[in-house]
Amino acid sequence: ITALDFIDGGISILLRVPGQAFANNVGVEELTVDVVVPPRERSETGKEFSKTVAILIQTFGYNIALPYLKRFQDRCAAEGVTVLPTP
Repeated sequence: ITALDFIDGGISILLRVPGQAFANNVGVEELTVDVVVPPRERSETGKEFSKTVAILIQTFGYNIALPYLKRFQDRCAAEGVTVLPTP
């Protein structure tokens, strides 16, 4: 991703949630979200960029990660696979 940004001058933000076991009532604030943002963009744009990325992370966690992890756990349960908790 970063190589492509270097080539064409674009910007990428990577959000990732590892597959993990969690309680059914877990909230988005309890998720582990790995975030990769361009360091230069973060340092040059300051708080406004950080606020925008925080909104993206919350939206991603609530609308994508939580539903995905629920489906992930359901599939593992259906196949008899034990999901390991995140250390």
